[in-house]
Amino acid sequence: FSKGGREFDGSIGNTNRWYEAKSGNYWKDQTQTPSKLSKFKSDMGARKKIAESNGATYELHSNTPIPQNVKQWLTEKGIPFYEHQ
Repeated sequence: FSKGGREFDGSIGNTNRWYEAKSGNYWKDQTQTPSKLSKFKSDMGARKKIAESNGATYELHSNTPIPQNVKQWLTEKGIPFYEHQ
């Protein structure tokens, strides 16, 4: 769904938990260059603000391992993450 000019991958049940989902080679591709990682961080931050301004939380779900540096950044920004492997 779309809100505030950004796409969200979905929401969980009837709750205000909005999420982004990552899969496959996403992490390998996104962490190869600083510019791609920077765009990921910018997009995540923007979506978090939009979710919160709409009374929702925002989280990340991945079916592949999330790199440690990304986990650290997500933790610092208060974005919960889940690895489904």
